[in-house]
This record gives sequence, structure tokens and C-alpha cells, in this order.
Amino acid sequence: ENQMATIYQTRYARMQEIIRKHGGTKAAVAEKLEITRQYMQALASDKPTKNIGNKIARHVERTFGYPIGYMDQPLDTVIDGDDGTITIPVLDVRGSLGPSAILSETTSIISLLRLQKAFLMDRTRGVSTSSLRLHQVADDSMAPTFMEGSAVIVDKSVCEINADGVYVIDRGGEIYIKRIQRKPSGGVLMISDNTKFLPQVIEAHEMASFNVLGRALFELTLRKV
Repeated sequence: ENQMATIYQTRYARMQEIIRKHGGTKAAVAEKLEITRQYMQALASDKPTKNIGNKIARHVERTFGYPIGYMDQPLDTVIDGDDGTITIPVLDVRGSLGPSAILSETTSIISLLRLQKAFLMDRTRGVSTSSLRLHQVADDSMAPTFMEGSAVIVDKSVCEINADGVYVIDRGGEIYIKRIQRKPSGGVLMISDNTKFLPQVIEAHEMASFNVLGRALFELTLRKV
């Protein structure tokens, strides 16, 4: 019983995500699914009166082109599709921020991005696809490496700095995508590739508030054209 309750909660969350991505209204999704607005309201209102059962879950997946079982997967899950695609959560955490544009951390999922598995495997060799997440870039502090409006594929299994590189960092609840250079003293330098931004020195005694959320692997351009 508890397991089914969890599935129903997951399906409800997935339905809310689909509404956001496909038209932004329950009415638009109901029309696409060819169900009544009243039925959609019962499934997806703030206080739903019906659970999303197996039949409607599979219908949603087929209608919107998602893999079978997609509706049953928690939002923070990488989905390995049967069609040669990988679906990666896009986290509502913006990184690569300069000192004038700091955002607080939030770990909610704002969307999903579907990519060809072969494309990902070629660029993330040795990294489990289940560890991949996508972080959006908010400004130009890491240009030209990562451009404003793009996104960074991150390996979230990396939780410590064993080598110099570009990492997603939570420092006191503020998120950064920065090049990290280790210091012999035990601290690090947080470096912006854009030379307009000065490096920040994190001393060894300040590292307690310095948490590694993952290592940046490569950039995807998400800018509108």
C-alpha cells in the first residue's frame, strides 16, 4: 500500500512537470490527452480526487513520447530509454555566478533534457549515466569555457577535489561553477575563466563551508536563436 502511494505521488509530480512543459495549463494537456478538463482537474489539481493509475500513466507516456515507465520514476532520476536516449534532470540551481549575482541553492527539478545516449557516452566515458545532472549557467564569469545561457553536464558522484578542474561548489548555501586550484596549505583558489573576475582564496580553515556538488564535464548550449 505504501509503495503504491509513493508511485501515485511520483506520477502526480510527473504530471505537474508535463503540464509546465507542454502548454503550461491543465486544459492544454487535457486536450492533448483527449480527456475532459474535469478528469484532468481530478488528477492534477492542488487537491486531486483521483490517483493516476497504470492506464492513464501509460497513455500520458505514449502521448508525449516518453519511455514506458517514465511516469513512475522520481524526478531526480536519470532515465535510460529503450529508444537510445538518456533523460537527465535539469536542476534549479544556477552556477558560474559572479559576485554581483549570487543565488541561493535550491534542489528542485525544473525540467528534463533528453539526449542521445551515444552522444553522452562518447563525452562522459567512465562516468555512470545515473550520476549525470545538468546545471544552468547564469552569467559570463566562466566565459569562454562556459557561456551565459548554456548548461553544464555535471558528474554528481564527485564529492571531493582530488585534482584541479571545474567543479560545482556549494559555499555557505551559494552555488558556483568555478575552476578550482588546490593550494599546498590545504585551501583552494576559486578561479573565474573570465579575467574580469578576480580569483577568490578559500583558506584551509574555511573549507568546512565548501561542499563539492559535482565535477563539470562539458557544456551544452541552450541559448535561443
